[in-house]
Amino acid sequence: MNKKAVGVALAVFSVIGLVFMSFLDSNQTPAMAAEEKAAPKAAPAPAAKTAPAPAATPAPAKEVTYDPKKLPKVIATVGKVEVSREIFAKVLDNLIKQMKSHGQPITEEWLKNAQKQIADRMVTAEVLYQDAQANKIKVDDKEIQEQMDKIAKSFPSPEEYKKGLKEQGVTDKDLKRDIGKNLAIRRLLDEKVTALVKVDEAEAKKYYDEHTKEFDRPEMVRARHIILLVDKNADEAKKAEAKKKMEGILAEIKGGAKFEDAAKKNSQDGSAENGGDLGFFAKGQMVKEFEEAVWNMKPGEVSGIVTTPFGLHLIKFEERKAAGSVSFAEMKNDLIRGLESQKKGDAVNKYIADLKAKAKITVNL
Repeated sequence: MNKKAVGVALAVFSVIGLVFMSFLDSNQTPAMAAEEKAAPKAAPAPAAKTAPAPAATPAPAKEVTYDPKKLPKVIATVGKVEVSREIFAKVLDNLIKQMKSHGQPITEEWLKNAQKQIADRMVTAEVLYQDAQANKIKVDDKEIQEQMDKIAKSFPSPEEYKKGLKEQGVTDKDLKRDIGKNLAIRRLLDEKVTALVKVDEAEAKKYYDEHTKEFDRPEMVRARHIILLVDKNADEAKKAEAKKKMEGILAEIKGGAKFEDAAKKNSQDGSAENGGDLGFFAKGQMVKEFEEAVWNMKPGEVSGIVTTPFGLHLIKFEERKAAGSVSFAEMKNDLIRGLESQKKGDAVNKYIADLKAKAKITVNL
């Protein structure tokens, strides 16, 4: 996890306190679980298929300037607890920085939606925390310290950790307080909601029998790759340098080096740690150049250098899986997990809605 990613994570984690949202964000439907088994998602970004260009380029959206001082001093109240402008602005500021770092415009519509969603999540977090207090949910200081240590170790050094906190306007005290809140919320939902949700094999089988079409699997292939990332706008010298390096890697493989070892040593994407393994994928999940090469290969075969918009690749074809249906035996555990996840998400949503209906909430945006 790089410094920037950790910084953003810290801001969201410590200021809003939304660990509990993982219950909602992981609300995987049984169909999604089946889809992952039948047709896994595309490989890591370097090999992922790019989205098709729109038929016509729309006019650029008008950007707006965000001024936190124009926000209400109190964004919302939950009972007697106030959500302050300062805390709200920290979260929104970091979200805006993220958007800008990806070249996304800050439009009036986006800003309104972002403010509404942040306020709603902050209110939800406070409602849940107050319920955790009412239910006398306790969190051990040791648990809090373990989480703080885990975050600190995400940084290259203690100095970088302190610098990251400072850049986000977060103190150790803030972090400790909000980790405690997060853990209390998670424990509340564990004890009061998710621990009560169970799905057995019979229920999973019933779902399977009633949704057989969801378990059809297209023809799929499994491959490994080695990628050297090359920007499409790189000059000829850099392209030539990358090509020379890839030719050297290919020569080593032809000379007897294992493809997996070469991938771990040289590949510049997330698949490197798995020896370049991209798993199974169906047609249409990779960029055109990659797909044209891999689908014409045989098991054990290693390609020549393949150029895609992401850079240079070497591909090793592993195996092919014919189209067909995924059996219940293959899907059973995934289905149980998917159905439980869906039910847990529904139960958490209902629990939150019931709490909000009883709470005295005012939002001033």
